[in-house]
Amino acid sequence: MAVKVADFIRSSASYIRANVRGANTDGNTYLTKAEAKGLAKDLKDNFEHHRWGAQANGSVTAEKFVTRFTDYVAVNAKRADANGDGFISAKEARSLPTDLQDNFRNYSKFR
Repeated sequence: MAVKVADFIRSSASYIRANVRGANTDGNTYLTKAEAKGLAKDLKDNFEHHRWGAQANGSVTAEKFVTRFTDYVAVNAKRADANGDGFISAKEARSLPTDLQDNFRNYSKFR
């Protein structure tokens, strides 16, 4: 089953934004490690991966996390589209970074 690259990027951006909004229980600028436990299972590894530049306590700026994740998905989804047809096949999806493969599987399953 092939997935349109643009749809995967757009859906991922919406998905991360909604999850961060829900997990950021105090509604401040930061998403803490404790709050990140409230993220969907397939986003928890992304939080760990994208915490570079985090505060000593593990907090990250929520908006930066959303932006960096969305950019990360876009770059890697376009790269995975090896034949340039605008779609990611199941075979091409295997070239996605490990922390995006679960996001791709979930997107594919529920779209």
